[in-house]
Amino acid sequence: MEPYYYTKMSKPKQAVYHAIYQGLMALSDSFQVPKLEGRELSDVFFQLRLDHPEIFWAEGFHYRYYQDSANITFLPEYIFEKGKIKEHQKALKARVEKLARPAMKLSEWEKKSMYTISSVKIFIMIN
Repeated sequence: MEPYYYTKMSKPKQAVYHAIYQGLMALSDSFQVPKLEGRELSDVFFQLRLDHPEIFWAEGFHYRYYQDSANITFLPEYIFEKGKIKEHQKALKARVEKLARPAMKLSEWEKKSMYTISSVKIFIMIN
């Protein structure tokens, strides 16, 4: 399943989204992304974080650009040291696997039924 906001973006914004995602997951101090205007770049970063809440450790960014360049240098701001981020990633992955383990034993029909029931409950709670 593709991330929601990613599917709503133009192709140039998707390219920026993908480049930022790759750079953040690699915990890079800086990386190149296709050039966008500042506001558009902020929107893409915000939407990426909505699509990927597991990237909670990247809270902002700065960027450098050169007038004749097709790219900018993206400088992410991390709220933890890289070692601590890796610990959080490992702990999050272990927790998700633990929570998903009981569902792995269910048949496809049971999984779909649980999803439908959950969706109805959420709809009722919202309305």
